[in-house]
Amino acid sequence: MKIGFVTERMLTGFGVDMVIDRVARGLGERGHEVTVYASVTDETLNSDSYRLKLVPTPASSFFPRYDLSAQRHLGFLNSEANDVYLVETFPFFSLLPRLKAPTVAVDHGVSSTEGFPAKIRANFSYVRFMQYRFYLKYASRIVMVSEYLKAGLPAALQKKTSVIYNGADHYAGTVAKVTGELRKSLGVDESNILLLYVGRLSSADQPY
Repeated sequence: MKIGFVTERMLTGFGVDMVIDRVARGLGERGHEVTVYASVTDETLNSDSYRLKLVPTPASSFFPRYDLSAQRHLGFLNSEANDVYLVETFPFFSLLPRLKAPTVAVDHGVSSTEGFPAKIRANFSYVRFMQYRFYLKYASRIVMVSEYLKAGLPAALQKKTSVIYNGADHYAGTVAKVTGELRKSLGVDESNILLLYVGRLSSADQPY
């Protein structure tokens, strides 16, 4: 089967990008012909198991314009003649109504914008509205990465939605060793609880 993944970027350090890399790699190793189409790539996420192709969609801080830019490459993607497309990120959900092959929309969630500047809140509100009220209804199937996200979909979309949790375990066999070394270096006794926070602490334009 010819499978095409469509995503905004393929860069090291981003969770969605890593998940796409692992899934595309796994499908390629199972004998499928897999291509990942991305607007931005530093070629660090790449594999002999799949091809990586650039879709030159320029980024825009005005998200409706970004949507329109993505639609300019509809003809190119349709000409690739894939058997199925997995559309993974904004702005490429806007292609769902006119992609010729069956499509699976994979929604990794839209971040909370609490505390963000008004312009960013408006952009993300646009994304939520267009994806959940318009674009996703054209997908053949929808995949969400959690039950929480599925519950936030309109009822009509939930009927064709499956939940598949992300399962890229790249820490196997290292956690116990790293935790032991970290406790020792920080002076945290085994009887005390050690908590790890993973997230973004940007107070500028993305204050998660």
